[in-house]
Amino acid sequence: MKELTTLSLDHNQLKEVPISCFSKLKKLTFLDLSSNRLQRLSPDMFSGLGNLERLIVENNPIRCIAPRSFHWGPKLIAISLKNCSLTDITIGDFQPLDQLVLLDLSANELTRLDPPAAIPPANLSLDLTGNPWACDCRLNNLLTWVKEHKIHLYSKEEIVCAFPKSLKGEEATSLLRSQICPC
Repeated sequence: MKELTTLSLDHNQLKEVPISCFSKLKKLTFLDLSSNRLQRLSPDMFSGLGNLERLIVENNPIRCIAPRSFHWGPKLIAISLKNCSLTDITIGDFQPLDQLVLLDLSANELTRLDPPAAIPPANLSLDLTGNPWACDCRLNNLLTWVKEHKIHLYSKEEIVCAFPKSLKGEEATSLLRSQICPC
């Protein structure tokens, strides 16, 4: 078992992952915990997975991502948190993941996403589609950060405003700053 590189625990009705459950799986590079009933992510869940490159946690009712939940994974290149009912998260939660290439936050309940102060990894791609975005000054800050750091947005035409009412249904990435942030 210590030689295991891929582990798929998807569709197992898992409610939690015991602390240090994976600590002896030092060679694990792929972990799929999708379509379970996980409600919380914490750094202790993943301790010992320093070689993990891909983490799939999509389709879980995650309510809480504890600070530093991803700081154990210096080799992580892809994280999928698609369809996890997330309402509040910051991109800073995923730093210092210098190798991160894909962060999938699609199909959640995010209305805002604050950009971090730190410089993101080179070649980072974000999937932010399917969230009910509040098109305001905070979103403008995120879009400015994305543009300044040349971050690739998947299906940017599907990043659509849900709020305010006057912008509902508008493609957020095509709006002018004066439309989003009139102040």
